[in-house]
Amino acid sequence: GGVMEYTRRRHRVLNDYTHEDVSDQFSTFGKWSVAIIYFAFWVFLMFPNWFLPIGRPGIALGGGMLMVVWRYFLTVIGQGPDFDAEKVIIMEPLYLLFGLMLTTVYLEGMERGGLFDKLRESLDDGVNWRRSSKIMAMSTIGSAAVMNDSIVLIFSGVVVDLCVRHKVADSMPYLLSLATTSNIGSALTMTGNPQNILIVSLAYDDISWMEFASNMVLPVIAGSFINTVMMFTYYAAELFPGSSGFSQNLGILFTGSRTPE
Repeated sequence: GGVMEYTRRRHRVLNDYTHEDVSDQFSTFGKWSVAIIYFAFWVFLMFPNWFLPIGRPGIALGGGMLMVVWRYFLTVIGQGPDFDAEKVIIMEPLYLLFGLMLTTVYLEGMERGGLFDKLRESLDDGVNWRRSSKIMAMSTIGSAAVMNDSIVLIFSGVVVDLCVRHKVADSMPYLLSLATTSNIGSALTMTGNPQNILIVSLAYDDISWMEFASNMVLPVIAGSFINTVMMFTYYAAELFPGSSGFSQNLGILFTGSRTPE
């Protein structure tokens, strides 16, 4: 209910950046039209090849531009409040996210190429729990280095390929290994997820990359450990086939014992 003020001292000086709730200044037509445009472009982003075959970066850029133009149109016809895009939109996170989206599209195009073939081979393992562990390690490190959305979009196909190759009965342990650790690993760095990018864009004069990572390393390690225990416990039947229970699972993990399966 209050007013948040941020001062940005690098690149541009905009005095005080202020966020205020102006939803009560829209007409019913203004509210519904903005909501429909917003929802429509989220659908376009979820299914980029169904409606607008221009890739996610093009769809995101087009949606952002359309919304700015539409807000100006609403102001002109008296259906919405004044909208100064330069003072409302925080640009730095958008620059980084747009660049990462372009990189993701490029890498998706390489999915069947040499880089992905090598990655697929490096993650492959005949032992189920080791394959899951490699996926979790790759996802954690990759999300911290790039961004969690990009890692999940790019590597989902790799994980599914491995499941098909080994004819696994349940692919969920491996897909969840990717999904859960991409969220945990992304918390480590400034560029790991959009939330961190937004935080840093408002506070980058006060915190360095290493300081951010050093503050987050222990929570990420703890989260990774808890997540691994939960995954290995909940999906023990798939990851430790033929095991008689928790004690034998520990033996498989730490002593190298095996089951016929």
